[in-house]
Amino acid sequence: MFYRKITEQIEAWHKSQSTTRKGLVIEGLRQVGKTTTILEFLHSHYRHVNVINFKDSPTFKDIFKRADFDHGIDRFLTELSLMMPGSDFSEGSVVFLDEVQECSRARYSIKPLCAKTGLHIVASGSLLGIRGYNRETDGDVPTGSETILTMRPMDFEEFLLAVGEGQKTLEYLRDCFATRSPIAAPIHERMLRLFQEYLVVGGMPEVVDIYLKTHSLSEVVAKQRSLVVEYRGDFGRFVDKTGAVRIDETLRQKLNLILDSVPSQLAKENSKFVYRDIQGKPRKSAFVEAVDWLCEFGLLCKCHRLNALSLPLKAYADPDAYKVYVQDTGLFLSMLDDGASNNVFTGNLGSYKGYIYENVVADALIKQNESLYYYGNENGLEIDFILPFHAKPTLVEVKAKGGHAKASRTVLADKKKYPEVEECIKLTANNIGVAPPYSTFPYYLSYLIGEER
Repeated sequence: MFYRKITEQIEAWHKSQSTTRKGLVIEGLRQVGKTTTILEFLHSHYRHVNVINFKDSPTFKDIFKRADFDHGIDRFLTELSLMMPGSDFSEGSVVFLDEVQECSRARYSIKPLCAKTGLHIVASGSLLGIRGYNRETDGDVPTGSETILTMRPMDFEEFLLAVGEGQKTLEYLRDCFATRSPIAAPIHERMLRLFQEYLVVGGMPEVVDIYLKTHSLSEVVAKQRSLVVEYRGDFGRFVDKTGAVRIDETLRQKLNLILDSVPSQLAKENSKFVYRDIQGKPRKSAFVEAVDWLCEFGLLCKCHRLNALSLPLKAYADPDAYKVYVQDTGLFLSMLDDGASNNVFTGNLGSYKGYIYENVVADALIKQNESLYYYGNENGLEIDFILPFHAKPTLVEVKAKGGHAKASRTVLADKKKYPEVEECIKLTANNIGVAPPYSTFPYYLSYLIGEER
């Protein structure tokens, strides 16, 4: 079992239950480790853990659909106990509703169960974030009744712990980052090597486990590709008004075409997502919702273009112009040509290198709950990422070869056009260095950038 940072947030929810009775709902990509992490926490904090999985045991749907949560909760719990030998629904026990997106009535039940019983309620699902996934009409989700968390693949810090690096190393890296002190050369070189491994392996727990047990690159890539196939199997899936699982074949086709186009989209000099570059050159209006579906699913994320470098960034974001990134760089590499993962270790990345490192930084920022923005103008100037640090729009440039940040120099020099911009963060293979207005950090510390706020 790997350490996951979300455990600290689950712990905070658990402590809040003495004063605030809310259910906990954890959403996220399939196979990201939700169920394993939740069950380990629950079994270590509760005497009685009652687990209901609506995908493995769909008969539970009928009990929830028939339940009267206003006046018949005792009867409902009695029926549940008869269905679950060995269960215990006494005060202080916990009920875990897994794959809860399959039963809208179960999601509805969270508020009354928290309010009218002594039970603690936890729910999770891999398709929870998709708007309109469950179209049943027998129970909307009451507002204000849940603490909602999103679980994503492991970040580099979690990966370091998984491969055996200790807390002292992590504390040392965090201290160097905070004080802008160079990292000792042997540690810097070791982190660069481990970061190469992280690029290839990514943060899907089962893939990390395979890598640690076998160190076989072919097995890693095979597992990653099987996960992508599994995700494609979910494309277009929804629950209709009767509770039956259906597939929207038209949507499924669009989702597959979009995912197939992502590598070539990122490889372009101008990496704005262009719908006409998708096979068949479709109109944008026919595919916009499909891109949103993949983002809600947790496989892709959007990085919106800014029309001006001013705060608040959201006010200047163009809703119709954005790049897309894959929310796990290991999965992204597995989608490229055979041998792409091996090329990370050999350094023979060629044209791959720029967008691979750009993708891993985008992934790191998303895992810190940062909204993604980039800046581009009509003259072709482009800054990879813009973040609202130190009450200023801060430039972030990802340099695949550790070279000069030409675009940021142009912006920083033009105080008339960009009066609010005062700082640039460069991410390269180099050690930590400060030469105002530039702060240089190695790629592998991108998981700490959010601490600049």
